[in-house]
Amino acid sequence: MTTNESPPSEPIPFHHELAQTPNPPDHICFYCSVNDAQGGSTPLIRSDMVFDYLNGKYPEFITKIEQLGVKYIKVAPEENDPSSALGRSWKASFNVSTREEAQTEAGKQGSILEFLENGDCRIISQMLPAVRVSSNGNKTFFNQIIAAYTGWIDSRNDSKKAVVFGDDTPLPGEVLTDLATYMKSNECAYRWTPGKFVIVDNTVAYHSREPFNGRRRVFAAIGQGTKPVTDTTTHLVLNSGDKLPSLGLGLWKMPAESCSDIVYNAIKNGYRLLDSACDYGNEEKTG
Repeated sequence: MTTNESPPSEPIPFHHELAQTPNPPDHICFYCSVNDAQGGSTPLIRSDMVFDYLNGKYPEFITKIEQLGVKYIKVAPEENDPSSALGRSWKASFNVSTREEAQTEAGKQGSILEFLENGDCRIISQMLPAVRVSSNGNKTFFNQIIAAYTGWIDSRNDSKKAVVFGDDTPLPGEVLTDLATYMKSNECAYRWTPGKFVIVDNTVAYHSREPFNGRRRVFAAIGQGTKPVTDTTTHLVLNSGDKLPSLGLGLWKMPAESCSDIVYNAIKNGYRLLDSACDYGNEEKTG
């Protein structure tokens, strides 16, 4: 599908894809087919960095939000409204044509629907976690909070009421305003060029979109699930992005008198990971 079709003049704030739903995707693949526009980059920021920032500066907020989670509240029109970044209709959101079908689909997500007299629909999510553990094992601030608080605004919506704690109390505006500034100051953004693609681990990084002028077409595919490590997986990727061979040579109990020859032949035959420790007593021969 193409990425968010909201007006190009409007920024799309930082968010984790579909974090306002019970089962967000694990990965997103973005692909640029055309870009003759000014602006329109897709900034990224690691959400474990965001968690560490909040935990260091606002520990009471982190404790509370971990305990209570959050709810998202959005009013969607009956028909698509292309003038708004929130203009996707409730029919399109749930891929339905009737209110009854929408209620059924919303129920699968644990959401509550309140239909208004003009045909609009207030969508209230179930309580969802705002902090999760990413694929790299770190705690992350995984949510749509900044997107909702700073960007969910149009003629139907008040962004300051778009997200609340799980007990329906408001979030602290001063914390979220400071967080939005921190994220903007620490983002990483690259200009799209035709043919470029990026695969984003949705559990690790937020993404956003800058406003743009001109012609820009970016596609996105989302995926669920992870590929298990098998004996055919040659390398593992570390948090730094460096690769670690999945198969290594263990040097424990390797006799000192034959260690150097074994290590030499292992390297000659392709080994690049040597597992050693000083108490093995053969580190000099290994060297």
